Amino acid sequence: MSKKKIATLATVTAAAGTIGLMGNQALTVQAATTDAATKTTVETTMTDGQQAVSQAATKTTIAKQAVSEATSTVTSAQAAANDAGAAKATAQKTLNSASSSVQTASDAQKQAVAIKATATPENITNAQQAVSDASTVQSQAQSQASSTATTVSQAQADVNAKSSAVTTAQQDLTQAQNKVKQLDTTAAQTAVNQDKASVATQTKTVATAQNVQNQANNTVTNAQTTVKTAQAAVDATNAKIKNADSTVEVGGFVMPAGYKEAYAAPDKAFDAVYNEDKDNWDEADAARNRAYDQLGKLEKKTKEIAYQPTTADKNEVIDDVSNLTEAQVRELSNFTASIINDVRKQFGFKPVKVSDGSAKLGYLMINKKAGDGETFGVNGGNQPLLKVGTSDKVGIPAEKLTDKLEGTVTRIQDFGEWSWTLYRTNNHTMADLKDGILDYIYGHLSTDSNTVVEGYNASWGSILDIMATEVGNVYDEENYKSHDLYLATTFDSKGTIRLIVITNDDNEIPKGSKFFKNTTTPAPLSHVAVKDNTLQATLKAQTKTLTTAKAALTTAQNNLKSAKRATAVATDKLANLKQQLETDEVTLKQAQSNAATPEELASAKAAVVTAKANVAVATAELTTAKQALATAKAADAKAQTAVKAATDKVAKAKAYLSSLENADTNLATANDDLAQAQAAYEAAQADYDEKVAAADTTSAALATAKEALATAKANLAQATAREQALKAVETAAQADLITTGQPKVQNLATTTKPSATSAAHVTKTAAIVGTTEGNATKSLKAKAGAAALPQTDEQSTSFLSLLGMMLLGLFGFAGVGLKRKRN
Repeated sequence: MSKKKIATLATVTAAAGTIGLMGNQALTVQAATTDAATKTTVETTMTDGQQAVSQAATKTTIAKQAVSEATSTVTSAQAAANDAGAAKATAQKTLNSASSSVQTASDAQKQAVAIKATATPENITNAQQAVSDASTVQSQAQSQASSTATTVSQAQADVNAKSSAVTTAQQDLTQAQNKVKQLDTTAAQTAVNQDKASVATQTKTVATAQNVQNQANNTVTNAQTTVKTAQAAVDATNAKIKNADSTVEVGGFVMPAGYKEAYAAPDKAFDAVYNEDKDNWDEADAARNRAYDQLGKLEKKTKEIAYQPTTADKNEVIDDVSNLTEAQVRELSNFTASIINDVRKQFGFKPVKVSDGSAKLGYLMINKKAGDGETFGVNGGNQPLLKVGTSDKVGIPAEKLTDKLEGTVTRIQDFGEWSWTLYRTNNHTMADLKDGILDYIYGHLSTDSNTVVEGYNASWGSILDIMATEVGNVYDEENYKSHDLYLATTFDSKGTIRLIVITNDDNEIPKGSKFFKNTTTPAPLSHVAVKDNTLQATLKAQTKTLTTAKAALTTAQNNLKSAKRATAVATDKLANLKQQLETDEVTLKQAQSNAATPEELASAKAAVVTAKANVAVATAELTTAKQALATAKAADAKAQTAVKAATDKVAKAKAYLSSLENADTNLATANDDLAQAQAAYEAAQADYDEKVAAADTTSAALATAKEALATAKANLAQATAREQALKAVETAAQADLITTGQPKVQNLATTTKPSATSAAHVTKTAAIVGTTEGNATKSLKAKAGAAALPQTDEQSTSFLSLLGMMLLGLFGFAGVGLKRKRN
């Protein structure tokens, strides 16, 4: 089905307007129609329009009812599909169970057939004898087990009796001993004396243990203090190390791989295109810009090594940055050269240098002795305006400074403009100035660095050139690779960094000039801070002390725990001894009050001896009885095992005999069970097939119902759209024609006749109108024909409105959407 765009209400409205315009261009309309005729036309047309709206509303209502019924059908179909699915799942479980039952019945039937084959008279007789023999063994085992059980019972009773005898003998001994204590004052007194001695000794032991505990507690307290002190020392040293200044300056950059090539790429890209075609400037510029885009992405990967000053730089206060000493200018120049050389080293370029002459030139320029940083541009450069004689003071002949435009001169470049400025000029430290220089240089490594000098991209004059090209000038790279660069860095009266670069072109500064005195090549700064080793050594020693203190504390705490346990044990023992003393003192008092004769005491002691002997005899007899009980239990357990084995053997023999004797019956039963299982399986299979078919049917019905619902919803949407479109037309018509009671009449000024193209368009439109369907369409066509004016080459605007309504009505009822869908 081909996809065609379906016209919307806005499209039709536009079409109506177009036809109206055609009418304005093609016809001259005269307002000669009578009010009565116009009123009749309006009323008839509005009636037809209202009927069209009514019919559309009826179709919408019917479409809504269809959607409602289709929704109900889908709900019912979904429920039926759910029920069919559940029934199918249940049937599947039943079928699986039936299949398992068939397998079980088949195995049982095969076993019954095998037993039937062995059920001979001889085998049956043998099986009967086996049952008899097993039963005899079982009876013998049961008899033996009964005997051993009796023995166990008797042995248990003997143990119980012997145990009771021991208890009685022990009680008799206790009574005899108590009687002796009650009568023997000497023994009672001895016991009391011993108790008192033991209490006294144990009291000293408790005191000693308490002292040990106290000492251990003090040791723990002292050890805790030692640990706390050692920890504080370690923490303090760690803080010093963390906050300590590096012994060397730290700073610089780590450039991304490929940066050097990417920096030169924009101009090379431009030249590659421009050299081929001098008129193709735009493409050359575009190629350069693409290279700049890649360079910008690469520049973002530049890693700055944060500046870390030394203590000396932090402590060196500078009152006025525009009045630096020569030594300070030299130090700042060396620092700047170190940063630049860091980058140049990564690119494989010659390092820049600093000399007494370069540093002094920077000093003279900024101390208002040679121009206070005033500059002027010559050939795109930054040559400073020097006072007469200044260059001679630093060893550069004045005649070498004459600008020759195309000739080679000793270049002195001052990067003071578009630079980095301090927020104030006083009360800074040397560390502040160096940090600013690093920040200043980093700023020119950003994407905006290509426009440091306005109007120049990666060209002569850019600070970045000094780092990313061989000689600080990308255009002179091939001609000036052997030339040296000398730096000076200072600050002017505004607090702006002034970077002075001197290029000794063709060695024009005479050899031996004082300019070269004390020339140095500052090495790149460290990228890693170097801390004072003495602090690390101190920390190591303090950490060792702390570790020892913690170990001593652990030992002291363990000793304290042991001391507390020893004190507790000694205290408990002392309490027991005191209790024993109290008991023995009561016994002594009783013995003293009884005043027994020697004969009574002797008799009581003899009774104790006898009672001890009785306890010994009873205990020995109990031991023998327990041994006999253990032996009896072992024999009984063995007998019970034999009974179980014999019983199992009898059951097995009887089962085998029964299977032989009932082989025919068992086989018949097994055959019946198998037949029933097979029948049940077949029934389950049939039921399952039926449920599958029902599920398939309900699923298909559900799909059909859903499709019907989708169609009904689409029809409803279309009917609703038609109804809304017609209502909009009716409203517009009422506002335009009904409100005033008569049509608006307008004389059209133009008398332009329709062109061939316009006429063809009208013909085509009329053909479309003629092929549309619907009573409302036919009615509107008739009214449109009846509304035609006499041959005056003029027409009322009401006719144009009618024509717009007609086209909207035609669209609404012609079923264009459906017709296109069918096509």
